Amino acid sequence: MNYREEIRKYQPVNEQEMNDKKVILDYIEYFYEDILTRENQIAHMTSSGLILNESLDKILMIHHNIYKTWTWTGGHAEGDSDMLGVALKEAKEETGVMNIVSLTQNLASIDIIPVYGHVKRGKYVSSHLHLNTSYILIADEKEALV
Repeated sequence: MNYREEIRKYQPVNEQEMNDKKVILDYIEYFYEDILTRENQIAHMTSSGLILNESLDKILMIHHNIYKTWTWTGGHAEGDSDMLGVALKEAKEETGVMNIVSLTQNLASIDIIPVYGHVKRGKYVSSHLHLNTSYILIADEKEALV
């Protein structure tokens, strides 16, 4: 399914998601040409995964080195319009666990995440917004973490 249609179909669970959904869809319409890449330096699409084990009683978090906090996995679309695919790819890259699947094909949440200016790989990145989709993922907890 097209990522715009997936966001349109999503039923917000609160006022924040209702407002963010409208802003994200409007921004996609205005900046369709580069919304999936970091070339849009104001806002671009990202996708995240809340990773649970099969029995749904453990959460796998990662430590974000720039913000020095524990968080879900996730990252930039990098031109890919398959937001679930992006969430799965980032989860595997960031944890080393290869046996990760989605609980469902449906979005779990949407939000706009402010990213404050920071240095990454020796280069300053200005403040911008991540227009984020999130999914619930299931990982094999027997696999080693990297």
